[in-house]
Amino acid sequence: MATERDEFAQRPMLGQRGDMMEGKVIYPTDSEWAPHRNYSGVSVRNLLTHQDNPIMRVAVVHLQPGAQITVHTHEQEAEIFYVISGNGVCTMGGQEMPFPAGACGYAPAGIPHGLANAGESLLELLTVFTQSTSMSASQSTAA
Repeated sequence: MATERDEFAQRPMLGQRGDMMEGKVIYPTDSEWAPHRNYSGVSVRNLLTHQDNPIMRVAVVHLQPGAQITVHTHEQEAEIFYVISGNGVCTMGGQEMPFPAGACGYAPAGIPHGLANAGESLLELLTVFTQSTSMSASQSTAA
């Protein structure tokens, strides 16, 4: 009987063209879950890193019941976070609001934000970090 890992091991690979990637398909077996370095009860599976794309990172994040990512800011990146499943509470710019499955948050660079799992089951998020537009504009002007 073939396992999920066997199935994905047989997939075709997409090539690279110089420093630019032509494309990438990410499979569940391409990366491992790791505990978040700052938050207990939070695990991260990186899908795209700065090695894949220097202006964007993508990850799936799991918050166990009761776990939280305390209010923080990203000075150089904007963050988009989408709730795949579970029930959370989002703090955005000092305001707390319900954050159920299907909700999407956007925190521009420098905006305080945080998340907590308010439910009794896993809170699963897709997160996308992008270079801030002010940083992109200043870098493109300097180039």
